Amino acid sequence: MKKRRKMSSSQIAATAIGLIIVATFVISLVNPRARSSTTNPTVVPDSTTASQSAPVSAILGIEGKPPLLSGSGLFQAFQPASTRWYLYQDNYAPTENRANLIFRGQCAIIHNFVQLGFNYNTPEELSEAVFTDDYFTTEWISYPEWELTSRTFEGSSIIMDFDLVGRPEGNCPTDYVGRQISWMENGFLYNVRLVVMKTDKASLDKLQALTVPAFITYAYNADIISQQGWRSRSNLDEGYFIVIPGYFLADTVADYVGTAQMASYQINIETAVDTPLASTEEAQAWLTNYRSGITILDSESVEQPFATGYRFSFSFENSDGDSFSGAASLLNDADGKLYVAEIFTSEDDLNFLVEDTENANLTAARKMLNSFSVMYTEDTEATDN
Repeated sequence: MKKRRKMSSSQIAATAIGLIIVATFVISLVNPRARSSTTNPTVVPDSTTASQSAPVSAILGIEGKPPLLSGSGLFQAFQPASTRWYLYQDNYAPTENRANLIFRGQCAIIHNFVQLGFNYNTPEELSEAVFTDDYFTTEWISYPEWELTSRTFEGSSIIMDFDLVGRPEGNCPTDYVGRQISWMENGFLYNVRLVVMKTDKASLDKLQALTVPAFITYAYNADIISQQGWRSRSNLDEGYFIVIPGYFLADTVADYVGTAQMASYQINIETAVDTPLASTEEAQAWLTNYRSGITILDSESVEQPFATGYRFSFSFENSDGDSFSGAASLLNDADGKLYVAEIFTSEDDLNFLVEDTENANLTAARKMLNSFSVMYTEDTEATDN
């Protein structure tokens, strides 16, 4: 585990003053997650590299890169390894209530998207109500011609294949095939849309086999995706992520330090191997030993797809005798590795585990703490919740 950081009021004040001065400039220059009020649902395959060389199969050299977590923190998806592919769009479109993660390749597209607010009893009912001709006329609007060639149901999934006619671009052809795989769970509609050259039709099955299993969701972050300027920050080596506002900046005093209205807030993240915490009592004992002098105010249990654990709200005084409020999320993965996220502020008498709609800072801090997650990697095992 990394060495614990201690806070003092002088550190916070100095950091806050400096960061407030630059915050306006930083926030205007660094927009980590592009957002728009509308979505381009029918991205045209990229012809930039195709204009320089003959198009190749979409699956050539595509494997070998870790998954990419969306800026919303709502899901992660397969990330192509080939340099012929690049991230085209990572955004949330509020008008469609849709989070997108789109990769453009050489005459090919991988479009992952999640939509909220879908509740149908069966895939057949969903298909009949949503995936109509009108729906695809809008979705394939960038293609002059489209035709649904097959619609099949496999378990909870709907698989729809298309013939598409695109506009001439570079060395890319005009004839394409597309496939959309859609499934529904707990009010969310998950979709993977693939487009490749018609001459490369055989690659659709391989792309589906790579992309669909890699589509991992963190549904409890759904209430964050509409927050303007928030972005997931992940550590693939350690296997965690947190979603924070753009006005929280990396710093030497803490992992992230707030600016603007949250200038008194800090976030620290630590990990420790072989530290299983089997109960609230064990977790509380660990926390009070790790962060001596705190008074526990409240606690709750946490269940995530790849972790279980506990959250605590507490108060304490620092070495200068100043009162602080704090909270910690303690998560264990299936191997007993411990992940710890702490939030501190000089605002006193706060309970981070109780909703207070009149305190905007506390509401934001709660969302950040709740978003802290153990993420899926190749070595991650699901926990027994």
